[in-house]
Amino acid sequence: MRWRSRTAALVAAVVLGTGGGVVTGLVTTSEPGPEVGAVADPLNLGVPLDDQPCSGESLLVVGIGDGAAPLVAAVADQDPDEVRYLRTDDSCPTIYGTENLRDPDYVAYLGPFPTMAPACAARMTPEHRGDFVTRLRDGNDIFVRCVCVLPDETGPVLRPGMESDATTSIWIRQLQGLLNELDPEAFPTAWVNGVYDERTQARIEDLQARAQIGVDGVVDAQTWGLVRDRTCDRFDF
Repeated sequence: MRWRSRTAALVAAVVLGTGGGVVTGLVTTSEPGPEVGAVADPLNLGVPLDDQPCSGESLLVVGIGDGAAPLVAAVADQDPDEVRYLRTDDSCPTIYGTENLRDPDYVAYLGPFPTMAPACAARMTPEHRGDFVTRLRDGNDIFVRCVCVLPDETGPVLRPGMESDATTSIWIRQLQGLLNELDPEAFPTAWVNGVYDERTQARIEDLQARAQIGVDGVVDAQTWGLVRDRTCDRFDF
């Protein structure tokens, strides 16, 4: 730890009169200054405040809020060596909060990741099922649709009537989100539920029939690619 000394008092011309000799004394006191390299943590979350520029990298947003309270649980659930938070006013003007609504004052995140793919690989796990990937790009106003970023073979095979688990429900919800983006009237938002039900099956079979591939309702790598080809080019994140 380094300390910075400051002169607190000066006593000049202290004369000790012996044979005309004069001794001038200088008395100083020191107080500790700011610690060099101290970690900024204005919300006292126990992790660093690390604002982010528009680098083109990606973040996995794990918590948002206008103060400490909404971020405490989000930070506590993460590895303290990996989680950080930022102040949106001092960071890249990209999307951090809910789409079409104002951004929060603070964001807890993992990253930055060099590309969207590793951020999305983490996002599509049960531990991050409610989290979002955003790209550090000026003016970005949409969260990353991870199905559009990850390879076709990454997604699990989805079958009509299957029972969804913690992992497959994430992928089903993302699939349904793309079906909604493709045609909101044919597949409204209310149908995005994380369950591979008859309505989802019917929409997939319709796409398969139009593409003249096997009409079986099974979402394998080929059908994942079909859905991506029909929807992902409309997103600019």
